[in-house]
Amino acid sequence: MWRPGSKPHAVGRYVWSLVAAVVRHDIMSLAAVITFYAFFSLFPFLLLVIYTASTIVPQLDVQNVDVQRVLMHLIGPFVPALQAEKVIQQNISNLAVVGRQIGLFSALTLTWSAMSGFLAVQQAMDVIWEREQRSFIARRIISFFMVMVLLVIMLFSALVTTIYPWLAHHVQPAGWWAWLTWLQGWSKVLFPASLLISFLIFYRYLPSRRAAWPFVVPGALAATLLLDLGRKLFVWYANHLVRYYLIYGTLTAVMLLLLWIYVGSIVMLFGAEVSAALERMVQADGDDADVSG
Repeated sequence: MWRPGSKPHAVGRYVWSLVAAVVRHDIMSLAAVITFYAFFSLFPFLLLVIYTASTIVPQLDVQNVDVQRVLMHLIGPFVPALQAEKVIQQNISNLAVVGRQIGLFSALTLTWSAMSGFLAVQQAMDVIWEREQRSFIARRIISFFMVMVLLVIMLFSALVTTIYPWLAHHVQPAGWWAWLTWLQGWSKVLFPASLLISFLIFYRYLPSRRAAWPFVVPGALAATLLLDLGRKLFVWYANHLVRYYLIYGTLTAVMLLLLWIYVGSIVMLFGAEVSAALERMVQADGDDADVSG
């Protein structure tokens, strides 16, 4: 256990171990791998969302502008740069054209492609937590489960986003509906809340051995705060630095999207390092106490 007088020393020791772990694990290189696979799996996942929605609701016109706007509304907060949003929006329009035309085999192929991002995150988490990886099959089962959970969340959010304006226009606020209307006013906290929940799930369940919640929560909070702040800074950066157009030309939007995924991956991995370093330090102090006892 830490004595009150040893807290400053413990904090310094923790910061030093955190910095050393970040350098040792080279989280920037890990983030680059995640960025590649995340970008590779992004559009197959969006097409999978469109295919699933059109299968569940055959009457749904996925080429309708309002339906596409709902999808963009769900994804927009996670893609802060205006130019990057345009890439997503254009691809949603293109994907909507073929969304109904894919078959079951193509849907399975899309699911396999969408799993690649979670596979990369699992491998990075095991590096950071310094644990052996799961088996080939186990990693893919977990990635499949994560894709399905994300798919259900996307469909449910789209349903709520679509139904709420109609109910707000036709139903008088009363009872539970008045409470839901009040809750809608807190929409600004939905983005950080979704980030926090995502980081908690990633840090808890993606490493090959589950970490305890007291270690997971600080890292998830740190990553949420940093990414929410980074989102605002990235918007300013993308809107004020026009040199990207001179360097990349028509590829500017794609490069900004890749850059944002890369920044987000670094922040996510740093939060994992915060949790892992805390766990290693507490375990080391416990081992020292056992030896001295």
